[in-house]
Amino acid sequence: EPIGQLLFAVAQFLQTTEIEDLEDILSSQVVETGHAYLKCKLNRVMQQLCEADSFFDIDMEEANLSDLTPESKAKSLKVQQTLHCYEALIAHTVMQWTLTSEDTATKLYKLFKACNQLLEQTKVLPKSSKKGNKSLNETRETVKSQKSQKSQKEKGKGPVKLSNLVKDKAGPFKPLPCLWNPGFCQKIIELLYSDEVSWASLEQRNQIRARRDFHMWALRSVQSVLLTDNIDKKDVATNVVRIATLLYNKAVVRFQNMCGFDDQVALTCLEVFKTCLTLLFSPLYMLKMECFLSIITGTNEPASECLASILDNVHTALQHIEADSVADERDLLVKKQLQLLIQIAAMLLETPTASCPLKTR
Repeated sequence: EPIGQLLFAVAQFLQTTEIEDLEDILSSQVVETGHAYLKCKLNRVMQQLCEADSFFDIDMEEANLSDLTPESKAKSLKVQQTLHCYEALIAHTVMQWTLTSEDTATKLYKLFKACNQLLEQTKVLPKSSKKGNKSLNETRETVKSQKSQKSQKEKGKGPVKLSNLVKDKAGPFKPLPCLWNPGFCQKIIELLYSDEVSWASLEQRNQIRARRDFHMWALRSVQSVLLTDNIDKKDVATNVVRIATLLYNKAVVRFQNMCGFDDQVALTCLEVFKTCLTLLFSPLYMLKMECFLSIITGTNEPASECLASILDNVHTALQHIEADSVADERDLLVKKQLQLLIQIAAMLLETPTASCPLKTR
């Protein structure tokens, strides 16, 4: 079992729910004590990992992670698993968050910074690889020389290393998809964008909400989870609907306010919202449109009118871009926002529903 997946499973086991609390009260004293003891021991281990300055030993100054050598592949896998461990510990920290928690936002951000620092190191070309790079002609000559072991011996040269032959053929390092499940994705989106969070104090959640870099990382992590192929229908009907609702109210209805906070965060929110809509409208899940659209819009109107309401807010967001910038002077970020809003509008307009005057006005 990959260590990151194991830590995430432990985090889920340690997350207390109201149902579990009731079962503990009704259970026998022996079972309750054993269960509590196991949770206490696991909690202590997880806490030690969360508070550790570093729980991995990876020399990022050596071989390039993008090489195709066995050593580089092994190191790449180690980095991927370490990133997964950070994701699991971040999930554990959020799952343990309560109204009485102190400094949870600080601890959460510290874990994120360590995770992000490791991820950024994978994007930097190591110094040693700069000296080892060869031109295409040099590599071809090396391949030719390896074909003849006899000529190598005559010249007094040893066998050519495989790393020198294939190091220029590899692609960039790619982290594994985030190991969270849709249920936790909904929880972290709730932490960042819900007006009411019953399990976190206003002061603590505002501390983490002020961190733009954490917003970006969390949204991209959620996006990677939603883009996987094995999302359960129940998760789509519950957690994905909830994520779509939160992002709709925060990034579409209040698009101007979100842009005022950060344009890149606004763009990424729209990307995740569009992914949610793609899942909800997918024929793979066959969800009742009127059910999830009424939840997203917070109304009891028919599906066609809910779509019209969403379109109206998308149109308002487009008007904000039009009024706030000159077409010829828009930067790439604003152009991407514009393009994404148009794509969302097109998706909604192409959705078959009963006729609605508001949708066609």
